[in-house]
Amino acid sequence: MLKHFGKLEKIQSLKDAIKKTAIVTSRFFYELNVLSNLA
Repeated sequence: MLKHFGKLEKIQSLKDAIKKTAIVTSRFFYELNVLSNLA
């Protein structure tokens, strides 16, 4: 039971990391888009 719980925790932290990366990436592309529109 404890092993299984640890696995779930790992999956959850992995999902959080992916979400954070996605937010940073989308923000980066958004700013890139704005800059290229100004150019």
